[in-house]
Order: sequence, then structure tokens, then C-alpha cells
Amino acid sequence: MAKTRVFMGAVIVVLLLQIFHNPVTSYYDNSAEMAQSSTKSSGVDIEPIEFKFSYTDSQDTADYGLLSSADLSSGTTTVTRPTWMWIIDGMLGKSQTIALTIANNGQVSSGVFDVEVIVKHNEYVDFYIYEGIHQVSNIGAGGSANI
Repeated sequence: MAKTRVFMGAVIVVLLLQIFHNPVTSYYDNSAEMAQSSTKSSGVDIEPIEFKFSYTDSQDTADYGLLSSADLSSGTTTVTRPTWMWIIDGMLGKSQTIALTIANNGQVSSGVFDVEVIVKHNEYVDFYIYEGIHQVSNIGAGGSANI
């Protein structure tokens, strides 16, 4: 009886080792397929390609731009932070404009469609900096539009 338990225990250990060595599921990387499919776009293929935040008032830009999304590549400042890293999201009571550029990488004009724009804060769960739906007029094949 004891030999049977030892044998069954050894079989279970071997099976567990095999499962950990050769997992039942594996990570599937489809980046090559995505790259190949994006080069063969057909129909309508809408994609966001750029977004930008800017203060509505030029004085607000001068006062607070260095702390937020200001472009530091002009060489007029000694701040060396990356342009994607903001210190603040914006100043309380100061309005900002969000510009979004979308492109139609497909072979057919898009027609009129709605775009839902959501800007989520990266440090707080379910905190939306902006949420809105915008109607976009026709974007020709290979063209782009600003929202």
C-alpha cells in the first residue's frame, strides 16, 4: 500500500514537472500578422495617429506650459524631461484644447462616422480627463482629419 502511494506521488510530480516545462497554453504573438495585415489595408481602416493638448490662452501657455504638454525641443529652456512626461495635467480653471488626428489607411472613403474620444488618467482608475463623441465627415482613402 505504501509503495502504491509513493509510486502515485512520483507520477504526479513527473506530470506536474512536465506541465510546468511544457505549458498547456502559450503566449501567442501576432505582431507579425498585424504588421502584414496593416500593409494590405482594404475598405475603411481608421486609426488615431496623433493627439495634442494645448492651453486656449497664450498667456496660460506661457505661465503653465512648461509643467504640462509644452514642446521642450525648441531649446529655449533648460528642462530636460521627455516631452511625453508631464508634471501636471492642467491648471484648475484654465481651459485646454485637445486635438486628435485620425487617418484612413484603407482603400475606400470612410463616409460620415462618430468617434468616441476618451482621455483617461494614467494614475487613477476610472478618472476621465475628457470624454466626448464627435462626428467626423468623410475621410478619403489615405487621408486624415483633425478632431
